[in-house]
Amino acid sequence: MHLIGGIDARRDPPNAAEAEDHYPRALELTEELGMRPLAAHCHLGLGRFYRHSGEPGKSGTHIETATAMSRDMNMKLWLDRT
Repeated sequence: MHLIGGIDARRDPPNAAEAEDHYPRALELTEELGMRPLAAHCHLGLGRFYRHSGEPGKSGTHIETATAMSRDMNMKLWLDRT
């Protein structure tokens, strides 16, 4: 779901409806399965998607969440990317 959401978000033009469907579904699965690193990546993907689609309020929330999760899990490479 995360990968498909990323593909949808990067299409030219972006497939916004599908990206907004796939990323949250991926987040649900990461929570169910305890996959916190992937959840951080999902939040980062959503944040980037919303930033490029002109929704800074939604973008900031997801970027902040990705940053906090990356910091909590000591994921230095991904923290730099957020």
